[in-house]
Amino acid sequence: MIRSNPRMLLGAALFVGGATAAVHALADPAPGAIPPDYRAASASMDPAYCAGMGSDMTGGFVARPDLNLTAEQRRRIAKIEASLRHAQWDLMGKIQDQEAQMNEQFNLEQRNDAALSKSYRNISDLRNQMFDLSLHAETEIDTVLTEEQRTKLRND
Repeated sequence: MIRSNPRMLLGAALFVGGATAAVHALADPAPGAIPPDYRAASASMDPAYCAGMGSDMTGGFVARPDLNLTAEQRRRIAKIEASLRHAQWDLMGKIQDQEAQMNEQFNLEQRNDAALSKSYRNISDLRNQMFDLSLHAETEIDTVLTEEQRTKLRND
């Protein structure tokens, strides 16, 4: 009979979570390359998704031909989204570093619960920072759009 090891299970869960997040963070498709149903599917999975605005930050607003964006709007929005993407990649790297520390701590002969709790809180803080960055980017994008475009996004 195989005995489950809680440390191994947590390590595997952290690895799978980190790998999934890394793959998602590194995905950078060209504008318009996202299937139309991707937005709906990603809304429930992507913590950086802001439901009020209609962008999942992977194909962004440039992939929304129904908004009739001007070239200047597309340029400005692409710059905001690129800035967000790079900031979130940096935070994802820090999250992965914390996850690696947790794995090491779980594999120690004498587990340090205080250190594990601190690492876990650090990961939560980094994820909150990612969410805050997304909110800030959505607010910036909101200033680029016309009232009609903002209304269309909120009603979609």
